[in-house]
Amino acid sequence: MSGGSSHLKRKKELIKNWLTLIGGGLILIFFISPIKAEEGKLFPFPLAEAEKAVSDWLQSKGFQISRISAESGQVQIKGTKNKEIWTIFCQSYSPLASLLKVSYEKEGRIDQNSLAEFWFFIKQYGRSPAESRKRATYSQSIFSLLSEAVVCIQARVGMVPVQFSGFIINEKGAIISTAHDLEKLKEVKIILKNGEELSGSLVRKDYQRDLSLIKVPAHLKNYILWWEGRKVLQLGEKVHMLSCPNRNEGEFIGGVVEEVIRQKNKLPLWRVNMETLPGSSGSPVFDRYGNLVGIVKGRLRGTDNIGFLIPLGTLIEFISESPLK
Repeated sequence: MSGGSSHLKRKKELIKNWLTLIGGGLILIFFISPIKAEEGKLFPFPLAEAEKAVSDWLQSKGFQISRISAESGQVQIKGTKNKEIWTIFCQSYSPLASLLKVSYEKEGRIDQNSLAEFWFFIKQYGRSPAESRKRATYSQSIFSLLSEAVVCIQARVGMVPVQFSGFIINEKGAIISTAHDLEKLKEVKIILKNGEELSGSLVRKDYQRDLSLIKVPAHLKNYILWWEGRKVLQLGEKVHMLSCPNRNEGEFIGGVVEEVIRQKNKLPLWRVNMETLPGSSGSPVFDRYGNLVGIVKGRLRGTDNIGFLIPLGTLIEFISESPLK
């Protein structure tokens, strides 16, 4: 009887120890497994470059960085700041491509806006030429990448030289700008951010919407993702303009949305408190995440800090009616 009791006791201890090991194993598995993240997305740059871009982007926003390598070749980059946590998994897909998975929480909740900002940065980064990416300082954020698609436009209207801004909207050399002052256009010269000069041709102009489409005979890798922009803004919202006033590289200027007004032709305009210098007409304007929200139409006469924006909705209508091919 005592032998059976002893055997039963040892059996119970073995089961207890087994359950303890299983429980510990479950805890360990939970600890080392990646937290729930979005589906992986593929980007055209090698793993080492993906790690650096992600790390520098997080550091530019004040996050403390930690890095863990797994045997599978996957690298986990973690950024922490107060109650914010980024967890980004980078994995080599090929020698020239990387797979990224991302999770972000703020005070225990998923923040979709911040995730969208990160993906927009990576998408724009991947579209930039390799040499430009090597020279970039990532703390300059997504606006440094967006500026690659902003152009200076020099034209001759009759005998009068004029300069304004514009931005590339596809890789086939299509450029958007304003249409005012183009009634007697003679020639157009497009100046890219790298200083390259291209001869342009006016494809379409719409004076009612104050928009024009210009084409250059070149394949351009950097362009604005206009179809992913925002049609509606909030009063008091901060916006950011990238322009080319009197120089050959984009200038970054911030402003605030003040109100929406209606023109005589019933088309809406956003009025903004933002420095709007001569040459800024045609500049793209973005929200704080880098989404296109409008185009600079011009400024209120007699002022330098009251400007007007053509909304994205008006631009989409214009592009849908334009011959882009």
